Amino acid sequence: MVYQKIKNMGITNENTVFAESSCPDELNHDDYNEDITKLMTKRYGEVFPLGGLAGIPFTGKTGWGAFSHHVPDNGNIVVMYAPHVGITTDGVIGKVHRPGMEKQTSACGASVGAYNYLLKSDTGRLLEGASVKHEHQIEFIINSLKPRMDKLKALSNHNEIMAELAYETYKIVN
Repeated sequence: MVYQKIKNMGITNENTVFAESSCPDELNHDDYNEDITKLMTKRYGEVFPLGGLAGIPFTGKTGWGAFSHHVPDNGNIVVMYAPHVGITTDGVIGKVHRPGMEKQTSACGASVGAYNYLLKSDTGRLLEGASVKHEHQIEFIINSLKPRMDKLKALSNHNEIMAELAYETYKIVN
């Protein structure tokens, strides 16, 4: 349905560049025939990745500027962006069974990790007093999620919290 709507707008692989901002988690990019980014790439040509952890477009204005220089004259841009959320076969939101691993793991690990960090932290700053030279992405997620914690803490069960966490992360990406 989405493809047909886009096609009806005159958007084709000849006049369009596709960009995406999704988490680099392997679960988002592990099936050439089924992954949404792969399907979109088949329809619109090569992909210009903008995203980092949690799907946040950490390439920023510079990345967007570089991407925009690839658009055909009078052409189109199709941008897909979102964080991801795991759901186990048992219906546990925020967890996933990864191939080759016995235990469930978090998905999106960056969002869940930032949430868990904020639950345990009074300051809400990653590695307070220590260097964060190589932790810009997770620090950004923590700082962006911090004002949303009261809303998340008010929820009563794990699945509600994880579903809302995914939505709050989406709003950060947006």
